[in-house]
Amino acid sequence: MAGSINLGVRHILPGYVFLFPAAGAAAEAFAGRRGAFRILLGALLLFQVSVAARAFPDYIPYFNEAAGGPDAGGRYLADSNLDWGQNLLSLKHWMGENGVEEVLLKEATPGAPDAYGLRTLVPFRARPSTENPVHLALGETMRLRMTLGAPGGDEKAAFLDRQEIVARIGHAMRVYRVTEPFPREFFHLRGRKPEEPDEPDPTF
Repeated sequence: MAGSINLGVRHILPGYVFLFPAAGAAAEAFAGRRGAFRILLGALLLFQVSVAARAFPDYIPYFNEAAGGPDAGGRYLADSNLDWGQNLLSLKHWMGENGVEEVLLKEATPGAPDAYGLRTLVPFRARPSTENPVHLALGETMRLRMTLGAPGGDEKAAFLDRQEIVARIGHAMRVYRVTEPFPREFFHLRGRKPEEPDEPDPTF
């Protein structure tokens, strides 16, 4: 679509008013035929039901199979198309199931990890090593902001590639097992020089 405002699918929501009746009319036309057309229609309906069941409860980051599936959403879109902070409860469950007591949480959508009983690390105090790994829970939108077109993005991407991904939470968050120190620029404040004093970035 033309224009400088990017607010996702809401721009085309009025078009659904016309698409749904058209889809219904097409379905009725197919249903009135015999043989292969009716089989095809039934197969498509069953496929849609199975897709919805497999996507539950992670509907926000869902992308269909033609796009590569839910885990491929970051190739095309970001922000509210993937992440509204909906993964905190699932992250909490994963931590409990895997004996992880605390994580370094970074996501673009402000959440309330304390409300879910999540114990989180302060970035500048995390000193991961092989003997003392740190679990980094990184939202997909934040990962894209850090690595695509950002200062030091290539270095950050290379660093993440070296770490083991131990979990994918809700198709919109990756949990890395970090076993080496973070690059100096990994968490520094936007607009500040890396050599300035370490302190948490409340906006990052």
